[in-house]
Amino acid sequence: MTELLLVIPGVLPSLTIALMGVMLGKIDINREVNHQTISNMVYYFLTPCMVFSTLHKREFDFKEFATIGGAALFLIAVMTPIAFYAKRIAKVKENGYCLPIIFMNTGNISLPIALLLYGREGLAKAIMFHMMNILVLYSFGVYLVSGKSGIGQFLRIPALYATVLGVLVAKISLPLPPMVLDVCSIAERGIDVLALGRYRCSLSTLATP
Repeated sequence: MTELLLVIPGVLPSLTIALMGVMLGKIDINREVNHQTISNMVYYFLTPCMVFSTLHKREFDFKEFATIGGAALFLIAVMTPIAFYAKRIAKVKENGYCLPIIFMNTGNISLPIALLLYGREGLAKAIMFHMMNILVLYSFGVYLVSGKSGIGQFLRIPALYATVLGVLVAKISLPLPPMVLDVCSIAERGIDVLALGRYRCSLSTLATP
């Protein structure tokens, strides 16, 4: 019962956002909303701000990253034979059938829940897990479907560079003039505000048909 009470505050807001998104998608006024524009804004702009805002404020631990990334790889490795067995039982020829079984939705759903349940520390760990999952999806996953690696697509993901930049800022300490520090502080506060917009825009992305 105690564990259930801990989970509800994190899961319920995300379910509420999803429900509101579905309702928004049903009403006539929603036809005037350009969902593609909102989705692009979230993907290319707000999500990288969220990633950087979270990672640069904490010390990066390679052992922690190896543990979390290893857990993601372990889950993918376990689910791969299960997915192919399910594909054989279902008598499906296309390998694309296996992708939603092997790979997790570690973005829109899990990141807000991690933040609501465990704060920025939990969000940072969820981001590490998410990036490893996406890396394997765009390499092994794309190879399963097309016979070619999609690593080039992975290298075009804005959140990847936000992750690298966030880790570098967390690890490297440079003596900077006071004026530069003031500018960085202002930019940091702006990025924090935009990072909050990532979650507010979840309503619009979930409303996309």
